[in-house]
Amino acid sequence: MEEERTLSVSRANLVTFYMPAKLFAPSRLLVAALLFLFALLLQGCGTPSGAGLGGVGDVLKAVGQEGYRFSVLTVNTEGYRENYGGTVVPRQVRYGRIPQWMKDTGTIPDIIAFQEVVLAKKFYLAPAILEDWQMPWEIISGISAQTGVTYRIAYFVVGPSNQGLNPVMWSGSMLLYNPARVVHVPYPSGSVPQPALWDDTQQTTSYLRSSPPLGSGLDQATREKLSSLIDGPAWMGSGTAYARFSLVGARDARFSTYQLHFVPDPTAFDSLRDFVTQTEQRFAGNDTYPPVMLGDFNIGMGDMSSETTANPGGAFDGFQMAGYFSDDVMGVLAGRQAASQTPSATRREFKSRFPLVVKQVQILPNESKTDAWGDHGGGPTTTWGDHVGIFVEFQPY
Repeated sequence: MEEERTLSVSRANLVTFYMPAKLFAPSRLLVAALLFLFALLLQGCGTPSGAGLGGVGDVLKAVGQEGYRFSVLTVNTEGYRENYGGTVVPRQVRYGRIPQWMKDTGTIPDIIAFQEVVLAKKFYLAPAILEDWQMPWEIISGISAQTGVTYRIAYFVVGPSNQGLNPVMWSGSMLLYNPARVVHVPYPSGSVPQPALWDDTQQTTSYLRSSPPLGSGLDQATREKLSSLIDGPAWMGSGTAYARFSLVGARDARFSTYQLHFVPDPTAFDSLRDFVTQTEQRFAGNDTYPPVMLGDFNIGMGDMSSETTANPGGAFDGFQMAGYFSDDVMGVLAGRQAASQTPSATRREFKSRFPLVVKQVQILPNESKTDAWGDHGGGPTTTWGDHVGIFVEFQPY
């Protein structure tokens, strides 16, 4: 599914020059100089503002720079699972299909949100199935080998997974970003408390959560490489992690992400709504774009689509569908831009310079359908993980 939207520029914002060809043919430099002076005159005198934009200069800047576009991909890796209805699919093969798709299509997402990434899988008095940080390293090194792009880790936050007699399995959410395209913006100095420990699961309010330390199960060279790629803690609340980024091609262009692996119950809806409200009050100002919410919602996205566009006060108030598969629970939501400098009093809106306009959406793998064991990954020969992957590219016009 792909959607293209383009900015239409009114005649009032275009100037056409008619000059005698014979007069100016000998001096193209003179023509260029006159055009440059006219542009300076427009900038100095001011120009009419467009809706949600800073003026004609901003419109032309946005149209002319690829740097204002950005893309996200969300995938539930389904941990270390390898048995699919009697068919064994090694985990490295399964999530190795992600960088293969990137290589084959030339698509390099700026942000990749992973859920159910295993920190470690160990049994008492038995060899480890997964060493500390082994799975994140397999994902990052696999992408680098196939694409030549080494992603950085904005955060990796984990919690204990219910494994019966195996209480030492921890898994969670990891956010990667391409440093050639985006810069991870640090939290403002003095705006956050000291980070909690990586295994502190008792927090009930918004807080900083540290990434786990590197274990001793990986070789020294791998530990050193991983250590150099980890940024630090994540601002968290209601099981949701928040991060801010700026675009390398336009450093003044900033956006933020909320990644969640949602457990839909009444208290969770209230907590998520409150977390977004408090986080926006703490960190956000007039960002270039409204925030993006992405991850595993554990709600049928087809059923939720109407709710997310019209549920004032609800958990997803202020967000609209950007990309989803109607029979699945994975999705990407786009924050709603405030129509004026005074956001609505009855529903959440985000003050921003540009709206989030969807340029394209991809549901991955392309063969996505409900398979024999009830997942949505297309079957053992194509599945990436627990559900489909959702790729969305945004642009400002």
